[in-house]
Amino acid sequence: MAEKNVIPMAREKNPEEQLIHKELAERVEEAIAGLPEKQRLIFVLGTQMGMRYREIGEILECSEDAVKVRIHRARKRVRDALKPFLET
Repeated sequence: MAEKNVIPMAREKNPEEQLIHKELAERVEEAIAGLPEKQRLIFVLGTQMGMRYREIGEILECSEDAVKVRIHRARKRVRDALKPFLET
């Protein structure tokens, strides 16, 4: 008889983990909101909407290379903004 795939249930987060997760989510949103408009748009399209660089370039009428550079810069800014929170 074939064994069924059993997916373990995700454990519930304790209140402290829930608070940390909520605060991190808020910090990420703030960091994204603090990006310059063009970077924010490209960041959201690429990382949150999962669009390909080529597609983003077509929408924004810029080259795929320009999209790559802007996403790289946006990720760095978000990472830098989150660094103080993540190091504690």
